[in-house]
Amino acid sequence: MNGFDSQLRRARARQHRIFLFIVFGAAAVAAALAMFWVLTQGVSVVVSPQKADARAELRIQRGPGFTLGKKAYAFGEVVIEVRAAGFVTEQVTVAADKQSTFIEVAMREAPAMLHVASAPEDAATRWFLDGSLVATSQSLSMQMKAGTHTLVVNHPHYQKAAIEVFAGPGEEVRQKVRLPPLEGRLQITTQPPGAAVSINGAAPAPATGSHAVAGGRHVIAVSHPGYKNLRDIVEITNTGHDISRNYRLSPQDAFVRFNLQPQGGRLMLNGRRTDGAGAVRVDSMRRHTASYSMPGYFPQSKTFTLQPGDEEQVRFSLREETGVIEIRSKPSGSVLIDGKQAGATPMTVSLRAVEHEITVAREGYRSVTRKLTPSASGAKKMDVALKTELQARLAESAATYKNSVGMTLRLFANPGVIEMGAPRHEQGQRANEFQRTARLTKAFYASLHETTAAQFGRYKAAPSAGGANLPVTGVTWLEAAAFCNWLSAREKLRPFYVLQNNRYLGINARADGYRLLTEAEWEWLARGAGRSRQTRFTWGDQAAVPAGAGNLADQSARGALKMYIPNYTDGFGELAPVGSFAAGKSGLYDLSGNVSEWVHDVYSLMPPAADSRVETNPTGPSGGESHVFKGSNWRSATLTELRASFRETSAAGRDDLGFRVARYLYGGENAEKQ
Repeated sequence: MNGFDSQLRRARARQHRIFLFIVFGAAAVAAALAMFWVLTQGVSVVVSPQKADARAELRIQRGPGFTLGKKAYAFGEVVIEVRAAGFVTEQVTVAADKQSTFIEVAMREAPAMLHVASAPEDAATRWFLDGSLVATSQSLSMQMKAGTHTLVVNHPHYQKAAIEVFAGPGEEVRQKVRLPPLEGRLQITTQPPGAAVSINGAAPAPATGSHAVAGGRHVIAVSHPGYKNLRDIVEITNTGHDISRNYRLSPQDAFVRFNLQPQGGRLMLNGRRTDGAGAVRVDSMRRHTASYSMPGYFPQSKTFTLQPGDEEQVRFSLREETGVIEIRSKPSGSVLIDGKQAGATPMTVSLRAVEHEITVAREGYRSVTRKLTPSASGAKKMDVALKTELQARLAESAATYKNSVGMTLRLFANPGVIEMGAPRHEQGQRANEFQRTARLTKAFYASLHETTAAQFGRYKAAPSAGGANLPVTGVTWLEAAAFCNWLSAREKLRPFYVLQNNRYLGINARADGYRLLTEAEWEWLARGAGRSRQTRFTWGDQAAVPAGAGNLADQSARGALKMYIPNYTDGFGELAPVGSFAAGKSGLYDLSGNVSEWVHDVYSLMPPAADSRVETNPTGPSGGESHVFKGSNWRSATLTELRASFRETSAAGRDDLGFRVARYLYGGENAEKQ
């Protein structure tokens, strides 16, 4: 190696050392600057009170940072924990963007802990600290303010104990308190004197006198020959340690045995029922009352008084009681007593004085059953007015009822006689209005209103369009009859009409199901019901239509119909909701106007025979091609149509023709037996 190379290496080594010096110098300066920045960013923690400040220690509980003395250095948000002996540990949070260089921490003095047990230990012990009840338990563990306190220990069966306890902040005090024993006095007297007393099972001793007893509960047993033993519990406490007792002893029980003839009656002892089985315990030296009774026998009662320890038998032997019942009926009927045939009315019978079921029956009449108990004190009477089954049904039936589709029906119990049709000389009379007399004897229900579209719609779609409360129109007679049978089946009544393959074959004369009014019924309702005499029109005999008579062809129909009633206005151009006008004399609505109504009878132009007598409950001819409809409607204006005797027929339904329903109360058994 020549000298030039050697010089070159030394120059390079010197440059390297200079570079390292510069790098390490810069690093040292940077570290110093960083340390200076951190130290200048520290937060001072100022602790109060002074006693806590002197003992305070800091540490970072959470977050990046460290503490030096009373300062904390953070590189972000940290939680600082401050501890000091005798004080409650506190935590403060220093945010990353702290605005202050110091934080104040006020520390609270730590409470002391008190642990005290009593001797003896008992859950009924009560603990009072500085005069306040703090617990009821066998021992005490609690926090308390540092310092000196008065503790009182109180158990009711011991004397109270009081001690002073001292504890510094955060200190624990453990102590045991022995309760002084308590002695009380028990003063006992008895009635009668001379009884013996045993305290807590000890040997019996004379009761009279004073007995020393310790605090607590004590079982006292008192005994005396001839008297019931008595047991009592007394309690000696530090608030009541001198106790007096005066025991009144009851005589020993006695026993009674009952001999009862016959068995199975009701035995009462001193007003309370007893079964009388075996020896029955009763108080001795006391008056007792026993009574024994049984249906059909005369009761007995006895009194008795027993000596202590006695046992006595009390015998009851009851004497049978009978009584007389007089049974009468109109008309005479057969008598069943307790289900057995006994004869016929009138009759007098002697029976045991127990409840008997007596029935008076007669064929075709509703049986009457009553329960009677005869008595030896006098005869009992049973007077019965027998009713036919039909009379009984009538008496039981409601004056009105609402059926399953919302129709309200009214009962007409005794309809009466109606002169149907009109004489030839009557103005407006038509040749088909044959005069005949009908006697109505069957009680029947009739709907207050004409059948509505909504009600018919429960059966099938109504042929007429319009409001639900408008009368249904456009139905044929056969459709109206089918609706009646449907309604009967719905309400479990016997259908009135015999229909097959959409044909009418006749009626079931014994049915109580729904049907159409007969022509005679309709005329009686329209011109006879509720009146002293029958009338030409539903409103009376005058031809002038009174206001509110019904939905007729009023003045508003002028120009729309061929005929109208001058000076009459009803407020409706065509159909009106049912019941829009006041009810008629019969209580039914819309017998005049709104729609004409199908009735049951087959239409016939055959006049009655000249010697025809009064017809009873007529239903018209048995067969024919068409049926009658009655009454005026919203198109009616002529005298002919407005009269109640007006009758007409149709082969099809019409927009001014509807129907109302009726039904016999008791079907075809009807009036023959009334």
